[in-house]
Amino acid sequence: MAQPTFRRFWAKILPDGRALPQFDPVTGKSHEAGEYAGPLAQLSFYPMTKTLADKIKSAGDLAEPSNLPVISYDFDPGDEVKFCRVGNLRIDSVTVCGFCGAIFDWGVKECPRCLAQIKWYCPRCDALKDPLIDTILVNSSEEEKVIKIVPALQTWAWKIASQLPGGWRFHDIQARCPDCEKTEPIGLKLVECVSSRGVESLYTHYLLEVNGKKRLILDYQVRPDAV
Repeated sequence: MAQPTFRRFWAKILPDGRALPQFDPVTGKSHEAGEYAGPLAQLSFYPMTKTLADKIKSAGDLAEPSNLPVISYDFDPGDEVKFCRVGNLRIDSVTVCGFCGAIFDWGVKECPRCLAQIKWYCPRCDALKDPLIDTILVNSSEEEKVIKIVPALQTWAWKIASQLPGGWRFHDIQARCPDCEKTEPIGLKLVECVSSRGVESLYTHYLLEVNGKKRLILDYQVRPDAV
């Protein structure tokens, strides 16, 4: 499960001068948005330091040092202050190499680092082969139909099937060895050297509401190259 990466931390200043930090300065344990819900004199956000980031990671959360600007809000007596942290989960499709562990763009069939690819293995020839592929379709009556689709369009087999008359839909593919086809056809085994998967990223921001007016404080920099 994705975890947010903390790049800044807050400190609540109470009217009596006491400070309540987001993270325990000794253990790095998070206090989330804080249990204290009483009046505040100030709420400040500071860039994450390396020392605190290391303690936070030791406590099981994720953090990294940043150069985000300091942001401070002062409150008057009687101000109605509400404060919480909000997260947004994003899932990106990527391709992962099973050999070297490289992560690269989804849809790329060859690892840019070690050149690994999805391959097909013939147990009779004991070799990797470029397969002969038949696409198997089924209809609402569970009848099967076999068609051939050129390799460049195989990714879109489901789309092609849906446009054929007769209510056909994509069901499966059958890969066979081209060298065994003339004598005794045999299926090939998929060697999935690279595979697609979803990578979760959790982005958080803080929501501060003062007398009904809301402010968003991001925990990341929109433009990484910005000063």
